[in-house]
Amino acid sequence: MLCTYRQLRPESLIVQAFAHSIKRWKKLNLYAHTGNLMQDNNAFERCMRNAAAHQVQV
Repeated sequence: MLCTYRQLRPESLIVQAFAHSIKRWKKLNLYAHTGNLMQDNNAFERCMRNAAAHQVQV
């Protein structure tokens, strides 16, 4: 990945994507090998949205 990253033009959008992945490589690698980490918090956000929508206004 680093070899490809170095060959790309700095202004391209793919360079930004590579940089994002490289910065988070340890965590991405851990997730890929174990699958134990949550990749997002959508379920939690939906739950909180429902709770907030049903609050009683005082």
